[in-house]
Amino acid sequence: MSFHTALQLMAARVHVRPVPLILEYELTHLCNLRCTYCDRHTPQPGELTTEQIFQVLEEFRALGTRNFSLDGGEPLAHPAFDAIVAWLGERGLRVHVNSNGSLVKRHLSALRRVKLLKISLDGPAKEHDAMRGEGAFERARRGVFAARAAGIPVELRCVIGSHNHRQIDALVDLIESWKLGVGIMFQPARASLFAGGEGGQPWLLQRQDTARAFERVEALKRAGRAIKNRWGSLQHFRSFPKDVELPCAAGWIKATMDPSGNLYHCGMVPRVKDPRRNVVQVGARAAFAALPREGCAQCWCARAVEGNQAWGGKLITLMRAPSARV
Repeated sequence: MSFHTALQLMAARVHVRPVPLILEYELTHLCNLRCTYCDRHTPQPGELTTEQIFQVLEEFRALGTRNFSLDGGEPLAHPAFDAIVAWLGERGLRVHVNSNGSLVKRHLSALRRVKLLKISLDGPAKEHDAMRGEGAFERARRGVFAARAAGIPVELRCVIGSHNHRQIDALVDLIESWKLGVGIMFQPARASLFAGGEGGQPWLLQRQDTARAFERVEALKRAGRAIKNRWGSLQHFRSFPKDVELPCAAGWIKATMDPSGNLYHCGMVPRVKDPRRNVVQVGARAAFAALPREGCAQCWCARAVEGNQAWGGKLITLMRAPSARV
């Protein structure tokens, strides 16, 4: 981190001046899979053109953005994915990519530029394919192996729901058997964001089943297994789905942009579009300035939880193992 960026971070932390150091950008809502618990399968109306994308990225770079997380849909399905990653890499900007893994082999050259490739893996083949479609597991597995063979850092992600909550040990055993040096992060399944966040979806677990699944995750982490969650997120998930307020960096140092250029202070809030926050209509600076800066007490994405704990200075909570569950 440069001295200038550190000063920007400090100013934002004391709520003097927000700065978009991190942009989570949903390149497209197009996806080559139709995962049951995902909202994003088809392109959003009015997705940015390639020319608009580069203009907007340059505006954020000028504002101080140094970390870009490319999401979807499936970001690798965007026709300009390779060019976008190259543009960011040529400017020394840090790039993370969230993917289902099935298109990795087609984009290895571009992916060699990224800091981290995050691939979703919901369980062994039966459980993974039950949620993501027949053959999805094998395509994801091949993507993981291809990325690691190319020297690309990989982290696996698993959403715990009704389809896989009894397969935590089997999944960890499986990825360790690959001997690729990859770990996996777990987080609980949530209600559909685009359906207003209401419950009732078949993939959601009863609270006691979620608790039992995360008890296994905690036990595996204590045993030194390939669990990438820090203790802060695992302790936070003990209360799921009860509201628990965290320090929140949303709108202070980070923002989420959808494929049409609508900006949100957090990617997990309901998607109410506001023309004052559309980067094409008003520019990145004005859109970011118009964001709310408040927490929602419903933060269940593992990396977001841990980032917010770090933002709030809760480093002991983040790193220290809590007492074992009784």
